[in-house]
Amino acid sequence: MSRGCVGDEGRVATVVRADDVATFSSTSAGHLVVFDGRLGPLRTELMLAGPFDRIEDHAGGAATAKRLPELLLALRRGGVLSVVLPGAGSARARVDVAVAECVELGWAEVVAADPSVPASMRVELRALTGTLALVREQQMDRLLASVPETGREIHRVAGESDPATTIGSFRSPDLVLRELADVICAPRMLCVQGARVLSPSFRRPLQQRPVNKALDVVAPGRARDPGLRAQEHLPGAWYYLDNAVPSHFGHVVTEQLATTWAIEAAAAAHPDLRFLLYTRTGEFPRWHQRMLAAAGVDLDRVTARVVTEGPVAVEHLLAATPGYAVGQYAHPLLRELYPAVGDRLAQNASSPTGRRIFWTRDSPKRACRNRAEVEARFAAAGFDVLAPESLDIAEQIAAVRSADVVAGFSGSNMFHVAFAPQLRQVIALASTTYPADNEPFLTRLHGVPLSLLRGRALTEPSSASGIDLEAFHSDYEIDLADVDSVLADLD
Repeated sequence: MSRGCVGDEGRVATVVRADDVATFSSTSAGHLVVFDGRLGPLRTELMLAGPFDRIEDHAGGAATAKRLPELLLALRRGGVLSVVLPGAGSARARVDVAVAECVELGWAEVVAADPSVPASMRVELRALTGTLALVREQQMDRLLASVPETGREIHRVAGESDPATTIGSFRSPDLVLRELADVICAPRMLCVQGARVLSPSFRRPLQQRPVNKALDVVAPGRARDPGLRAQEHLPGAWYYLDNAVPSHFGHVVTEQLATTWAIEAAAAAHPDLRFLLYTRTGEFPRWHQRMLAAAGVDLDRVTARVVTEGPVAVEHLLAATPGYAVGQYAHPLLRELYPAVGDRLAQNASSPTGRRIFWTRDSPKRACRNRAEVEARFAAAGFDVLAPESLDIAEQIAAVRSADVVAGFSGSNMFHVAFAPQLRQVIALASTTYPADNEPFLTRLHGVPLSLLRGRALTEPSSASGIDLEAFHSDYEIDLADVDSVLADLD
C-alpha cells in the first residue's frame, strides 16, 4: 500500500477494492485504502492515517452500507464522504438506510454532490461530529511504525503461553514500555494523542472493543471526541501510574502495581523521571504510598493531581503495558514482582508462621448472609478470623506471607495472595453472580491450589444476556456442607 502526498483539499483517502489497487495506486491522490471485505483491517488503516478531510469510497459492492459509517466517523468534523452507490436492489436500499441512520444520529448531513454526476450514482455526506480512534494494545506497534511522531519503544518483555488449567489456557502479551509524545492525560485513565485514544487508557489490553467509562463509544473502535483541553503543560518525562479507581486496594494491586515492572528501564532512559496519577483529593493514603514505594516509585517525584483539576499535556509519557489484566492474563514476571514488593512491605513486620488466616469482609456489597456461621466453621478449623482493614498494610502482607492457608470472602481482601508464593492452599467464597476472576489468576502465578466455593445469590440477573450490577453485588449464602467438605480436605 502506498501513501501519496496530500493536496490543497487536506488529508484525502480513496477506498478501493483489492483487485483495483493496480489501477488506482498510480492515479489516486492522498492515502490509498484497500478494502478486502473485512472491516477490522479497514478500521486499522483509517486509524493509522486519519482523520481525513475527504474520503472517496469507490469500492462498491454489497458491503457499501457497512463501510459507510466506518468511513464517515474517520472524517474530521466538517469533512466530506463521497460514496459511489451500488446499483438498484437490496444493496442500494441498505445504503439508503445507512445514510438515513447517520443523519438521524446527528453524525452527518447530506450535501449536494458534483452536479455532473447523476444522483443515482453517488451520495455525499458532511460529518457533523468528530470522533477519536481507539488504539488497542495490539495496534500500538503498527501505530509507532506508521506514525513515528507518536513515540518510540524503550523496552520489551516477551509474552508467554500458560498451559490449560482450571481457568483455561491463556497467553500473556508482550509487555512494552513506550515513550509517547505530547499526550493529553485526563482523569479516569484517559490518554489522548491528536485524534487517537492510546492503549494506556484501557484496563484490559486484549479486549477487541476497548472500554473506558470516560468515553462515549459510538461505533467499534470510535468514540465521540470529548474535546479535552489541557489545564497545564508538564515538561519532561512522566511515568504513567493512573488508575481507573483511585486508591482502591484491589485495583492498586492488580492494575497499578502491574504497570511498575518497567520503572527501572524508564529511569535509565530518563534519569529525571517523574510519576503522574490522579486522586480524588490530591493526596493518597499512606498504605497506597507505601505500596508504590515498595514497587520502586520515588514518592518525592510523584505528582498526584485532583480529578477536578482536569487534563494535562505531558511532553513525554512513559507508559507500560500492564502485567495483569482482569480475566485475561497474568504475565509470569509478576511471579517476581509481587513477592519483591511483599518483601519490602513486610520487612519490619512480624507474624506467626504456619498459621491459617480467614479474611472476613465487612461491606454492604456482596455480603454473606450466613457470615457468622461460615466464620465459626473456619475458626473451629484453626483459622484466625481477621479483617484486613484493621491491620497496618505491612502487617497484612506479613500475615499472609507467614501463612500456610488463606481463606476468605472473594474480592480485593483476597488479593494479598499475590504476595505469598509459599501458600499451600487458598479458599475463596463468592456468590454465583460474582465472577471472582482474580483469585484464579493470582493463585495460578505461584502454582497455589484454589478452592472456590459458590454460594446462592439472592439477586439473580435481570436478563439472560449477562450479569447486571445489582446481581454482581448481590448478597449470598454459602452452603455450610461445602465449607465442611473443603476443610476436611486440608492437611
